[in-house]
Amino acid sequence: MFLFFFSISTFSQPLQDSKSIVQEKIVENFENFDLNKIKVFSKDDILPEYRISKFLTSPLKISESSFMIRILDEASSFHVQWKKPYEIEGYIENFEFQIYSNNTGGNIFLFLVDTHGIQHKIIIVRLDFKGWKSVLVPIEGKIDQNDWVINKDIKSQFLGFFYEPPKNINKEKEKLVVIDDISVKVRKKYKINQAKIQELVK
Repeated sequence: MFLFFFSISTFSQPLQDSKSIVQEKIVENFENFDLNKIKVFSKDDILPEYRISKFLTSPLKISESSFMIRILDEASSFHVQWKKPYEIEGYIENFEFQIYSNNTGGNIFLFLVDTHGIQHKIIIVRLDFKGWKSVLVPIEGKIDQNDWVINKDIKSQFLGFFYEPPKNINKEKEKLVVIDDISVKVRKKYKINQAKIQELVK
């Protein structure tokens, strides 16, 4: 057993320099987005209003469309789920979200499934600000991204969002959350030199 782990640490070879080759990929920019791709639900069936907006888009990116959510006064927590999860290839360093809030209150989370099939709820941001904000969400070290089958590139899955309202809800103001470009930074995973392992275990 010791020999096996020693061989992995000694002969694991990155496809390229893992820190220098980092790619930024667009996950969703909501341009020409079909709302039939999502499912919105909550435990008490009181759902927010949602639509694609052409008028409230991030000034931090070149954008013509965004995903706008208007939270009703009586609404509780709710999920926004991709009907087909986004598969993320490679080792995720972080997500970046363009988010608008009008001091909405509460928290917004993302759901990820790691390479072992375990689901994780990770906070994106507390909605205690006004205007647009670029939010970085570190993923490295928070979920298991190792392939449970050697050299098989198993993808993580981005399932969607979860909104958690504040304890004290201000019913006198309109509450908006707008999500624009979603991107992810990834790098290639390490490859195990199986020939070297076989030599050592003989």
